[in-house]
Amino acid sequence: MQPSLRNLPDPATLPDIDAATTRLARAIERGDVIGICTDYDVDGITAHTILREALLDHFGHPSAAVRPYIGHRLHDGYGLSDNVCARILADEPRPDVLITADCGTSDAARIERLAAAGIDVIVTDHHGVPAAGVPAAALATVNPSRADSDFADPAVAGCAVAWFLMAQLRRVLIGAGALAADAPKLANSLDLVALGTVADAVSLFSPTNRAVVTAGLAVLNQRRRPCWRALARLLERNDNAFTVEDLGFQIGPRINARGRVADPLAALNFLTAPDEDGARGYLAQLDEDNQSRREIERRMVDVARVSASAALAPSDQVICVFDESFHPGVQGIVASRLLDRFGRVTAVLSPAAEAGLATGSLRSVDGVDVGQGLRDLDARHPGMLKRFGEHPKAAGVTLALDSIERFERALVAVVREQIGSRQLQPVRWHDGELPPTAFAIDTVRSLERLNPFGRGFEPPSFYGEFEVAGVRVVGADPVHLALDIGRDRERRRAIWFRALGAAGDPLPLARGDRMACVFRLSRDDYRGGNAVQLIIEHARRASA
Repeated sequence: MQPSLRNLPDPATLPDIDAATTRLARAIERGDVIGICTDYDVDGITAHTILREALLDHFGHPSAAVRPYIGHRLHDGYGLSDNVCARILADEPRPDVLITADCGTSDAARIERLAAAGIDVIVTDHHGVPAAGVPAAALATVNPSRADSDFADPAVAGCAVAWFLMAQLRRVLIGAGALAADAPKLANSLDLVALGTVADAVSLFSPTNRAVVTAGLAVLNQRRRPCWRALARLLERNDNAFTVEDLGFQIGPRINARGRVADPLAALNFLTAPDEDGARGYLAQLDEDNQSRREIERRMVDVARVSASAALAPSDQVICVFDESFHPGVQGIVASRLLDRFGRVTAVLSPAAEAGLATGSLRSVDGVDVGQGLRDLDARHPGMLKRFGEHPKAAGVTLALDSIERFERALVAVVREQIGSRQLQPVRWHDGELPPTAFAIDTVRSLERLNPFGRGFEPPSFYGEFEVAGVRVVGADPVHLALDIGRDRERRRAIWFRALGAAGDPLPLARGDRMACVFRLSRDDYRGGNAVQLIIEHARRASA
């Protein structure tokens, strides 16, 4: 439940780690140009920062010899795309070595081009390995998801794999006498590992992820980086500590938003800003992008919800929505909203920047490993998927526009193979009812000691029925409800985020209703943090 850094797996057990660290140690000795290529999401941006800081600050590599490459979601696509590959090959100076992070395992063709040009490619990644295997032209593929991996915990994020690689490189450099035996460890980068781990929604049942998130939050709350001080000022945190929820709902979305709607380098510059004034400038851009992203998301959810509702039959296990107007940067968020609403495996697709192609994001239900499904689909329909990256619960794909209907049929088939004819519907899990005496701050404190919560180790939720004494719409985006509820002569405050599908929708509850709900207990910060409020996850009239 509370693993420490001493419990972390040994990075020496990662596949190809010896080949990777031997080549990087030689690159540092000779002053080779080292390129860093990562994805544009939080996992990729934090991995990029970890690699850059280790090379420059810990291992003394010249800044002119470290070259950044981050694809633009709209113009370049995911990971080591053709456009990014062309940019690397045209760069001056051209890298002698390229490290990928959070991408690369499915990029065999691009890696072959780079290798043919004399670039040694070291892949670090955590995504599943395609049926064809790891890229043959890569010098090393450091990926704990490989079938031949001896690494004890394959559930880690891409940023963690990058961090483990740098930790092992430190060992190798010390062993070779190129670094002092008492050289600082990389613990100060764990704030970035924690952020990328939470934002990428990898399992927090994983003891490795629990350890790095807990330790990383402690580092983050020291606020050594100017970016964290700038963020604390924006969020008016003062001396209040950042939490796991902040990583997932405050920090992560702002960094992700940049990669969704614009050039992701501003997010990298925010994390690496040398002073607070510079960090505040970049943060203002990220915050503005996040507001734009939310408005795009709202419009897309409205369109996608109507489209899905019109086409959905009770026996359907898959929702596949395509629209010419959809923004590719927000597909994953919209897919998650549809998953919550309809309880089906969901794919949301839109035209790609490259003519004739579509990109899409998938989100999956309990019992369906969508990553394995895509690997099966790719093996049976070679060439249908131009590219894909996947996790068990989430995935991204690129395919031809004229293949969308075939893709939907193939996706339906692989889902049915996993769960048979089981009928899917929205599901809310809870941990039972609470006695009246448990609605107290001591209960909240007890639950907080189980942190960190996240995917695979969700915060406890409870079931209850209450009388609605008052309800009103709140928030700048007026889709949230604040409620006054009662039971056993006790009045309680509750907040239900995104209770309405869109601003102006009819309220699902009214004063005098009896409400059945699934909720979490939380501190009521508006009343000093020692009072308790309910965070409603789902509610309905009790008689419905």
